[in-house]
Amino acid sequence: MDLKPKTKFLVYECNDSVILKKFEEPDFSKELEAMYKRIDERITKYGELSNDEINEIIHEHRQRKRRSK
Repeated sequence: MDLKPKTKFLVYECNDSVILKKFEEPDFSKELEAMYKRIDERITKYGELSNDEINEIIHEHRQRKRRSK
């Protein structure tokens, strides 16, 4: 399990038991790298977005998010 001092755990209660699960912190650098790769692929395929297009995408995303609540 690669446990070391200061390893963080998530603690769950289940009936009369306690479950410990090693907490894995997300690697944001890998997530950002993947996101930038998708952006670069999109730009290569379709060209760059204008500020108006970016704002429209943000607006649409926010509307979808509000509807799903």
